[in-house]
Amino acid sequence: MKRERIILAFGKRWDRCLSEKYNFKDIPKRIEGRSSGAYILFNRKRTVYIGKSIKSLRRRIREHTHDHLKKKWNCFSWFITRKRYTSELEALMDSIFWKIQDVTFVKQIAQLKGARRIQEDEIKKLQKK
Repeated sequence: MKRERIILAFGKRWDRCLSEKYNFKDIPKRIEGRSSGAYILFNRKRTVYIGKSIKSLRRRIREHTHDHLKKKWNCFSWFITRKRYTSELEALMDSIFWKIQDVTFVKQIAQLKGARRIQEDEIKKLQKK
């Protein structure tokens, strides 16, 4: 029996200024037909906000450049998921990251077997396909 992947793709600690310059187009619009997911906003190593988007992860993160959080974060991580898992992933991240506030989450990310990690410099290659 084949196991279904919860995380389809993710980006870890992307720089806000670089992403904002390109209007967050470096976040894939769709992976396997999916655009929903969860994200974490950081100010250096501190978690500022954990959220989700059912429709467009890219748009939701971009909205935070104009809302009450606009001056509070400088990098972010994102996770594209199957829609039915988005709320559960957000709740899980919320319970983990607020408890370990200043601890980086490299070890947790290593556990995302089968998910495709996308580096910022890979985006241009993906967009040409």
